[in-house]
Amino acid sequence: TIEAFELALSMGVGGIETDVCLSADGVPVLFHDRRTPDGHEVSAVSRRVLSDLVGYPVPNLDDLERLIVRSAKHTLWNLEVKQPEALDATLALVNRQRGSAHFLITSFWHTVVLDAAERTGIDCGLLMCHRPLPFFGLPEWLGTNPNIRTMVWDYETVDAALIAEATGCGLSSFVYGAVTPSDHRQVAAWGVDGVITDRPEFALSLSA
Repeated sequence: TIEAFELALSMGVGGIETDVCLSADGVPVLFHDRRTPDGHEVSAVSRRVLSDLVGYPVPNLDDLERLIVRSAKHTLWNLEVKQPEALDATLALVNRQRGSAHFLITSFWHTVVLDAAERTGIDCGLLMCHRPLPFFGLPEWLGTNPNIRTMVWDYETVDAALIAEATGCGLSSFVYGAVTPSDHRQVAAWGVDGVITDRPEFALSLSA
């Protein structure tokens, strides 16, 4: 929710990560899960119905843009594109605010990431839910676009060696999926560039 983002920013986080997908009525909503609580695809219900099902007003990109406008310019806004169909609306927001905010576009759809990098020239990153083979230079699957230089790794499949490989060839590394305080300490020990977490207090306590 926007209220959760506001609370996180008030705690001193360096950025906000959120997911963008389209509801059935074509609204770019900020929603993580692919399905609603009653099992429908999010893309098959309207924003109003989705809000009724989850019990709170599901925010959209317009709500996020108003928060971006009134937030610190150094805040990183990591927009994860959940569906290729949500990319155009995401890029429209980025293009409106790119001069006054810092963005990172990510997706498990790597073709979407390449499209975003080529159309905007802003920082983009590949979300990874698996562990690739060892690499000691930029891997071929990364592509050649210079704006794709961020990897977002799953905590379950990453370790210090993989982070070191990425760092060694000039890539930035973010990690998602850390849950416990010890998970967050481990991620910090690897020297990552950022952790995407539902428990910002665990991450912030490491830099206190």
